[in-house]
Amino acid sequence: MNGNKQSQTFTKYGIYVLPIYKLLMRGLFQLLKPGGLVLFRDYGRYDLTQLRFKAGRLLEDNFYIRGDKTRVYFFELDELSLLFTGSPLPPLFQTTNSETTVEEDESGAQEVVDTPPDVTRSSSSAPSTLNTNARASPGPSSPKPYTPIIHPSLRNSSEDTPSLPHPLFAIEQLGVDRRLIVNRKRQLKMYRVWMQGKFRKL
Repeated sequence: MNGNKQSQTFTKYGIYVLPIYKLLMRGLFQLLKPGGLVLFRDYGRYDLTQLRFKAGRLLEDNFYIRGDKTRVYFFELDELSLLFTGSPLPPLFQTTNSETTVEEDESGAQEVVDTPPDVTRSSSSAPSTLNTNARASPGPSSPKPYTPIIHPSLRNSSEDTPSLPHPLFAIEQLGVDRRLIVNRKRQLKMYRVWMQGKFRKL
């Protein structure tokens, strides 16, 4: 596909080989027209899928291999900012956070039962999580700021993957979509976490 032709592109569960992610960033940048958009959606840290992986599937921190040999990574917001702009999120950047409760019946059909308004939060705040067992939030007596775990390849360059000429993109929107899926008959609660964003080519 010729470069500088597309006004927007969509990537869903497409960035999973982080050591060579720079090749993908170059490809996206070359594909888009100036001002073109990347619409992004992928797994977030502590999604149900991550919590269900067995220890033998772990390749690196937050990086797993499935039974069919495909790989999956579970992102933090700062990692996406580093991917697209070369820098962590600014301390006062307002992220969008949605938290939805969904009821699921035996057929798998789902019905939204609670959708609070989206909340904007400063990127320096600890993210809320529906899965309180996955990560404890700092309490009132421990105001220590939340520090995300960043994959080393996003911080360091090597001879094989030299640095990108950042910034390649500007963040137009970035946030977390959290869903609590409840199956009352089976007495199951399933916590889903997705990262989603909109990035404009500079």
